[in-house]
Amino acid sequence: MNSVNSMSKKSPGASLASQGGVSITPVPGSPSGRQGLGSPAGRSIKSPGAASQPAAQDRKNELDQKVSVLCEEGLRLYSLSKFNEAEEQWKKALQLSQNDTRTLMHYAVLVRDV
Repeated sequence: MNSVNSMSKKSPGASLASQGGVSITPVPGSPSGRQGLGSPAGRSIKSPGAASQPAAQDRKNELDQKVSVLCEEGLRLYSLSKFNEAEEQWKKALQLSQNDTRTLMHYAVLVRDV
């Protein structure tokens, strides 16, 4: 007799263990017999990085401010026709934040015009 057919002929209420599979028993004391994804004793689990998020935001704000000051200084120097000095300021800003759109735009205009 084929083993697959013999397993399917068992009663529908037979456990997996009796069919040659693995039986999973519910965790005692858990609601509805399942632990789920909740934390033990109903406490919430905090991300390890949650405490450092405000500090990271402060660092980002400080960096953005430095980039803004360098970009403004470069723009001031550019308006005075001090192109080499303006380029230096914009390069410094881009070293801090390579994706700062305003600095990239001003630097591109400098490269185009000079």
